[in-house]
Amino acid sequence: MVLFHGNFIIGQWYGVKPFAGVLAAGFSGIYLFFTLSGFIILHAHVGDVGTPQRYFHYLSRRFIRIYPLYWLLFLVWGGWRIFAGRFEIENFLLNAFLFSTTGSKTTLTVAWSLLYEIIFYGLFSLAVLDKRLGIAVFLAWLSAILLNQVRTLSPFPALNPLSLLFFFGLGAGVFSLWARRLPCGLRSRLGTLGLILGTAAFLAAMIYRPGQIPAFGLASSLLLLAPLSPGIENFLKRRRFLNLLGNASYSIYLMHLQIQKIVFNNIKPFFDTHGSQSPAAANTLLILIVLASILAGIIVHRLVESPMLNFLKQRLSARRRAASIASTTP
Repeated sequence: MVLFHGNFIIGQWYGVKPFAGVLAAGFSGIYLFFTLSGFIILHAHVGDVGTPQRYFHYLSRRFIRIYPLYWLLFLVWGGWRIFAGRFEIENFLLNAFLFSTTGSKTTLTVAWSLLYEIIFYGLFSLAVLDKRLGIAVFLAWLSAILLNQVRTLSPFPALNPLSLLFFFGLGAGVFSLWARRLPCGLRSRLGTLGLILGTAAFLAAMIYRPGQIPAFGLASSLLLLAPLSPGIENFLKRRRFLNLLGNASYSIYLMHLQIQKIVFNNIKPFFDTHGSQSPAAANTLLILIVLASILAGIIVHRLVESPMLNFLKQRLSARRRAASIASTTP
């Protein structure tokens, strides 16, 4: 998405699409993002499923992962206008609690996708309360999404075909957990096969099926099986920069579009040569604004997001310990 938005900004505001416009296919990253969300949530909270006493733990973990950093950046990038009387209270609340969709007036443009995440987290929480209830709700949700494609029932994001990607992620997660029990050699072959087939399928979907969500869901699911291979998993773990990008991905995601716009507006005059634009300049502009947005996201992750998450997690752990002591005290 960083490359997609950078490509869009340069193409619209500079007049020349960098790298011949091939990076417009970068929007496909959102499909992998949604599938990955389903995969990660299952792996992170599979132990909480069917354990009602873990319900608060699950909700608090999801809450602090999404809202604190978002609220901070939301206020910085425009939410402050509510205090200056230049922001309608209704729009402020819709933005603050991530109930704004792509058709709404959003302060952080990329935040539209987080509404889908919130819906998914909420429905998954029902599986924490009761496993059977969770399965029933997810089957009903899947049926409603599919029915909405045949007969339009509602434009609400929960019924948008993008929500299908969560199911692909959950499916990949279930298979991955099961496959972990297999012999190492077989797991290694499955992981390598997933990487090869997933990469090929994803590229094919980008070229031939750019709007086919199921095709991207299947390709993303196959890619997520790659870490089943110990060799691939160890290779990824040893790449510090890749791990850093993964850890900082939320900060980068929330910030990149605003940073790209600011940097572009400040450096564009240096690339205007008597009103003419060139592909080389467009390519350079893209590289600069992409690098700037990634660097800004990493800095915010290191200086703000990570310390804030650690502090909140420590507070939650302290509260759980206190509650546990209180419950065992006669």
